[in-house]
Amino acid sequence: MRFGWLGTACVALLCCARPARAEVTSWIGWGGGPNIPQGDFKQLARNGWHMDGSYTAMLTPVFGLGGDLNYHAWAGVDDLNAQATAYYGPGAGITFNTWQISAHLMTQLPGEGLVHPFLKVGGGPYKYNAKLTTPYGTGNYAKTHFGFNAGGGVNFRVNETLFLGVGAAYHQYDQDPTPAHFVTADAHLLWKMPKFGEVR
Repeated sequence: MRFGWLGTACVALLCCARPARAEVTSWIGWGGGPNIPQGDFKQLARNGWHMDGSYTAMLTPVFGLGGDLNYHAWAGVDDLNAQATAYYGPGAGITFNTWQISAHLMTQLPGEGLVHPFLKVGGGPYKYNAKLTTPYGTGNYAKTHFGFNAGGGVNFRVNETLFLGVGAAYHQYDQDPTPAHFVTADAHLLWKMPKFGEVR
């Protein structure tokens, strides 16, 4: 299977984990980085960028559940923009963007060390939008599709409530006329939310 390696890696992380007292902790994440189209999608879109926001409830030191709110953006390839310019005149062009609202499952290597590898899989709606800009106005084609993502990375402990990390993920959702496949890479910050009544 395409992501059979994820199951093997999750088992490896679990086997490396030491038993620890289960305590639910909440983490807020922010990040961003490049966004690289794959497959047929790269015939339409140039390399782009993305911004990420996340919430994860670590149910144990190893496993967490959460959600992501991400924005992805790309400019159209030169050939596509040249066609728009030839038809509509100078200044015409095409851009693409997608809002991702997905749930995720994360597993990580716990402990007191500075380095914490993690894996993450998720799925949910991806709202795709293609925007045509011309001297006469703009037009939009928008549609929502179900998609999934899978990836991983490494988080580095700064202190008990702050981590800095890097990661990468593969995303896929079906759209007309070309399915969207793309890879994201990011640098991110994770902040541990204090419990109600807890003083920081």
